[in-house]
Amino acid sequence: MRTKILLVVVASVLATAGAGLAVGVEIGVGTGPSVSLAATWELSPSFTMVTSFGVGFGQGVQTGSWALQTASYTIGVEARYNFGSAASAVRSYLGLGMFFGVEGGDVSVLMSSSAGVQIRVLPNVYLFGEGAVFVPILDVSGWYWRLKLGVGLRL
Repeated sequence: MRTKILLVVVASVLATAGAGLAVGVEIGVGTGPSVSLAATWELSPSFTMVTSFGVGFGQGVQTGSWALQTASYTIGVEARYNFGSAASAVRSYLGLGMFFGVEGGDVSVLMSSSAGVQIRVLPNVYLFGEGAVFVPILDVSGWYWRLKLGVGLRL
C-alpha cells in the first residue's frame, strides 16, 4: 500500500513539473539587513510557486554593555498571483506564503503576504522589488516587514 501511495505522489509531482512553463532563480537583499535565495516555478502565466531561504542579520541581543548580533533564518514556500503576461516588460504580483523562522534556537511558523513588481531588462533576466509582512502564527503581535530588491533569472 505504501508503495502505491508513493508511486501516485511521484507520478503527480512529475506530471505537474512537466506542465510548468518555466523555472527560475531569484537573489535579493533587503531591510533588516537580509539576503535571500529563491527558486521559482511558473505553473501558468498568472501563477508561480516560490521556495525560498533567507537570512536576516538585524536581530540583536543586549548583554550588559554589548549588543550581540544574531542571525535569523527563514525557509518556506509562497504562491504568487502575477498580473500581466510573462512577456510584458513590467509585471506585478501578490503573494501568500508559509515559512518556518529560526532565531536564537526558537522555531516559529510564519504566514506572509507580499506585493512586488518585476522589470524585465533582458529576455530571461529581471529586476524586482518586493514588500512583505511576516506574522508569527502563535504571536501575531510579533509581526515584522521586509523590503527587498534583487535580480531574477528565468530559465
